[in-house]
Amino acid sequence: MASRARARARARARARARARARARARARA
Repeated sequence: MASRARARARARARARARARARARARARA
């Protein structure tokens, strides 16, 4: 179960980073 929680946390962090990059690109445009 720990590995599953860790994988979910990692996916969440990745989605957050992607949203942040998208917002940055939008601000630059």
